[in-house]
Amino acid sequence: MCTVRDDVLCLGHRKFYKFTRCEYQSGYKWSTALMLSITLGGFGVDRFYLGNWQEGIGKLFSFGGLGIWTLIDVILIATGYLKPNDGSIYV
Repeated sequence: MCTVRDDVLCLGHRKFYKFTRCEYQSGYKWSTALMLSITLGGFGVDRFYLGNWQEGIGKLFSFGGLGIWTLIDVILIATGYLKPNDGSIYV
């Protein structure tokens, strides 16, 4: 269920169904995720921050996949491919 902003002239109902994907923000910052990945990525802190705690534990115990997993995550976060686990977008 979507609603129209107050400054938009809507001819019809104020509430309507929109069949596109609604994107929402839950407060995760892209810059914070990237900095955590660069500095503490070997310990899985970036994955914990984004809500992927299972992968964070795996990354923690493998020391970031001996650096390979850490490098891949830096690239994935920098390009915007790796997003928060709850489906939200970055702030």
